[in-house]
Amino acid sequence: MNSITPYIDILSKESHVDFSQYTEMTINRKLEEFITDEKIISPEEFRTKFTTDKMFHMKLLEGLTVRYTELFRDHEFYMALRYQVLPYLSTFSGLRIWSAGCSTGEEAYSLAILLDEYGLLENTTIVATDVNPANIEYGKLGQYSTHRIREYTRNYVNSGGRSQLGKYYSVRGGSIEFGERLKKHIQFQQHDLVKDEAPGSFDLVLCRNVMIYFSHALQTAVTARLAGGVRCYGYLAVGMQESLVNKAHQLTAIDNDYQIYRKVHKV
Repeated sequence: MNSITPYIDILSKESHVDFSQYTEMTINRKLEEFITDEKIISPEEFRTKFTTDKMFHMKLLEGLTVRYTELFRDHEFYMALRYQVLPYLSTFSGLRIWSAGCSTGEEAYSLAILLDEYGLLENTTIVATDVNPANIEYGKLGQYSTHRIREYTRNYVNSGGRSQLGKYYSVRGGSIEFGERLKKHIQFQQHDLVKDEAPGSFDLVLCRNVMIYFSHALQTAVTARLAGGVRCYGYLAVGMQESLVNKAHQLTAIDNDYQIYRKVHKV
């Protein structure tokens, strides 16, 4: 393919997501593979199919956005939350948490379980957001394949789990489904980190394994957006493979290994 640029321009305009701000390696490769697989021969055909074929539209967005995740992903990070963040959050009268770029929702359910074990869930609202509407609908269902339950259980135990993971879900056919006890505390919303402001003020904001797909300029803008959503004395956590490109937003590192920061107004 001679140039992918016209396709990215069409995609950004028609989807209202500015994919030009993502790293070229991430988007270009995935989009080229998709166009080849679908045997698209011109930008005009691409535009027509994207705007008129709902299945084509959904399949493309699912292919371009990040969908890989798991319960208690990076269990060491959750261990850090247990011992370095929750003791402080437990002193707050109520909690608001933002799981940004939540993909299909496993992080939100992991947080809900973690908070339940500390007796904090009843006074907590978790706002889980993603740019892909299909991910949001998936997360609302709270249903995940039983094929991964052994992996999920191992992650839970290694993260310091205090009970049995099985008490939080029921098994239906080939899926596990989390119950209303967790679901009622999670609000799934579509949100674009590229252009949308933070959906409120939060005591804990997580944006893990997302910014590695963004250009340096976009990382800077998103960092400012995330930090703006953190209340004073609240926390911001990014992925273990990431680091904040600009740490000037009244953020102080409390754990450099797991990229956890606290927002403290400096006099």
